[in-house]
Amino acid sequence: MKYMKDFFYRCFCSKYTPGCLLVLSLTVSFICYWMERNLSLSITQFVIGLVLGLQSALESKRMHSKVEKLTKRIDETGAKLVDNPEYVYSLVDSVEHVLFSIDYEGCVDWQKGIPKPIKLELDSIKRDIANIKKNMGS
Repeated sequence: MKYMKDFFYRCFCSKYTPGCLLVLSLTVSFICYWMERNLSLSITQFVIGLVLGLQSALESKRMHSKVEKLTKRIDETGAKLVDNPEYVYSLVDSVEHVLFSIDYEGCVDWQKGIPKPIKLELDSIKRDIANIKKNMGS
């Protein structure tokens, strides 16, 4: 989970992404001008690159603030991931009670019970399966 979070953070929150887009747009702009000798096409490519770079910079700042808020919120709850030889993933609360864990066989263990939104979704899936079985039987 940590690696996946780091991967997405690096892809979408990188401070170098706008610069890379700007360099890419400049390159495409010069190639367009060199091949076509069309200044308007070259300027258009450059402007598109600037707009993409600006959007990327704004999105990077937004994602960075979201990650910071989420990290702060998790820290306030006291929940944390722990390393455990029995589990691949284990989430505990501030008094070290296991809230959620996944063992090496892939079984999910909800020590404190299944959260309500997930339970409602599971019940919906069970009803759908029961309806499909009933329709197939008739």
